[in-house]
Amino acid sequence: MTDLKRPKNRSENRRIQTILVDDHAIFLEGLTAVLRRSLQLRLDIAASFDTAAKALEWISSNPTDLLILDLFLSDSDGLSMIRQLRRADNPLCIIVLSASCEPDKVQSVLDAGANAYLLKSESPENLIKAIESALSGINWTTNVDLRATGANEKTPWQDFIQKYNLTKREIEVLALIAGGLSNKAIARQLFISDQTVGVHRKHILKKLKAPNTAALVRLAIENQVI
Repeated sequence: MTDLKRPKNRSENRRIQTILVDDHAIFLEGLTAVLRRSLQLRLDIAASFDTAAKALEWISSNPTDLLILDLFLSDSDGLSMIRQLRRADNPLCIIVLSASCEPDKVQSVLDAGANAYLLKSESPENLIKAIESALSGINWTTNVDLRATGANEKTPWQDFIQKYNLTKREIEVLALIAGGLSNKAIARQLFISDQTVGVHRKHILKKLKAPNTAALVRLAIENQVI
């Protein structure tokens, strides 16, 4: 049986051993570059993986202080991985980066034992702050309760939805596109087919009069859809 407890042969003076888990190679490369540029953190990006299984195997035999992972992976979900690590009493710091902003999902991740939850649309500066906070023992959570409030005051994303007559499903797809997810990943998360995601993407492009995906992402960010 794989032992997921942190190996004991560690030196307190060494750099923070960090692994990244995401099944989107481009996002992983960008995240790695951001972390390596930071002068505030003493991180050593020891490895990166595209599946939970590979990451868990690494953790079982290598000193790991910090795990940064996506919530939705090709072979599993980040929530299950977090629970597995905590059941094994592994005290490593866990930070979730996700395109999902559902309050219930965020709460489930924190209840499972994650130390921080951030949206993939967060700035590099906020990511660094979240890592520093989590490593010091203070949990960090992106403000994701905007849609859960019962306030009457209209917000930019509400005006945006009404202006372009976007459906609830189109908003969900747009938020996930802006978070860097592929059609296949979006389909897996929303329990719909790749073809259906493609249809939603075409409708969104047409409604927003956006020439490409980059323009969609810009509009989503500007109007606080993510």
